[in-house]
Amino acid sequence: MDIDLLRAVTAELQQCLTGARFDKIYQPEADLFIFRLWNGRDSLRLLVSPSPRFPRLYLTTQAFPNPGAPPRFAQLLRARLSRLVRIEQVPEERIVHFHCTGPQGEAYLLALELLGRRSNLLLVDEQGTIVDLWERDKCENTLRDLRPGQPYGLPAPRQVQGGQGRPMAETGNAGSPSTVAESYYRQLLVDADEVGEQKQLLRLVERRLTRVRGRLEKIRAEQQALAATDRWRELGELLLANLYRIKRGQAEIQLEDYYQEPPRPISIELDPRLTPAENAERYFRRYKKGRRGAEHIARRLAETAEETAWLETVQHALRQAQEPVDVVMIRGELEEAGLLPSQGNLAKRAPVDPRSRLRSTLSPGGYRIFWGRNNRTNDYVSRELAEAADWWFHAKDLPGCHLVLKVWRKDEDVPEEDLLYAAALAAGYSRGAEAGKVEVMVTRAAEVRKPKGAPSGLVQVRSYRSVRVEPKKLPEP
Repeated sequence: MDIDLLRAVTAELQQCLTGARFDKIYQPEADLFIFRLWNGRDSLRLLVSPSPRFPRLYLTTQAFPNPGAPPRFAQLLRARLSRLVRIEQVPEERIVHFHCTGPQGEAYLLALELLGRRSNLLLVDEQGTIVDLWERDKCENTLRDLRPGQPYGLPAPRQVQGGQGRPMAETGNAGSPSTVAESYYRQLLVDADEVGEQKQLLRLVERRLTRVRGRLEKIRAEQQALAATDRWRELGELLLANLYRIKRGQAEIQLEDYYQEPPRPISIELDPRLTPAENAERYFRRYKKGRRGAEHIARRLAETAEETAWLETVQHALRQAQEPVDVVMIRGELEEAGLLPSQGNLAKRAPVDPRSRLRSTLSPGGYRIFWGRNNRTNDYVSRELAEAADWWFHAKDLPGCHLVLKVWRKDEDVPEEDLLYAAALAAGYSRGAEAGKVEVMVTRAAEVRKPKGAPSGLVQVRSYRSVRVEPKKLPEP
């Protein structure tokens, strides 16, 4: 983190966090801590990251998941820190000291060292002894002994200059130092494929999609191969109708095929070892076997098509995810589906309330519109939020959001302008967002149902009308 930006952020934190109370401390990712503090007026979230690649510090507006079981160091900080007394930056160093007090008034120093590969976060007691630290092996290749029980000392002074192409210079007067830093690092993390597990999960889903689509093509080929199943029955019936003309020992017989229009001669293969009736039965057995195979193939085809549609919705949600909490929800969905092993109790994350992740706006006529960000929030929109008389929208044959326009009265006529506005949003938050026009299904929520056992985000629509609209997206806050 650029030292000039760090200096500006530290000054901002001194103003708004001095004397603040620690309400919650959690660690949503391995190298990321969130401190929620109350300063007597506002509840603020402080992002602290000793990441070796992108060490950073600023107030954040992002929502991060709170793991159910805190990792070791986060659990220690929860137990030891009660109030933030003052904040100071070590002169000309990328090191910030948070002077704190504990539950009994005891003094602690939380030292954040943003030193690239040597970045770390340390808790020091009032005697200056290291209680514990985030990364215990960071003492390697340094001149300091950074281990619990050892005295804490600063690294040797060194000349530090402001970086080139600094975020403050790039964004100008774009807001507070924290706003500048958050905007800069959010884009930097996206460009570097460092937004949580997003890229890793996306690659997993895309590999799975490739396999499932290949399986789908094979099943369709098998289905085409069985398309002649009914023909076996027709040949058996032709033989039955002409048993008196067939002699045992014949290898084939010429008959009139009255299933053709107009009827024409056909040569039917026979087994010379069988009687005429047994030859007819042989074709009926082929027909019955084909029918059983066709039913099995139809079932496999439906299941594979459903899995393909579900994976495409997960892929779309991952591509659209902008905050780690949304990626966490998708990971949970993949774990439940068996595509990922569960991370176990230590890494289990608290469930995310889907209501907290909805998007919403007002239509031109003032109707409230809600839509989901992923399959779980889509399920909530369609199954819990929507009432029978509400209007429901979804891009036709494309992965995207479930969108609902809430009505005030069951029997009211919603203006077409409002319906088309909602349809445009449904198109804008679908895979067709970049298309000129997108076909969108419009129906009452009463026409939408979720089949028993269907994956998250998949529903059946009994009836609907279609509109073609230009996709619309709202500006990101």
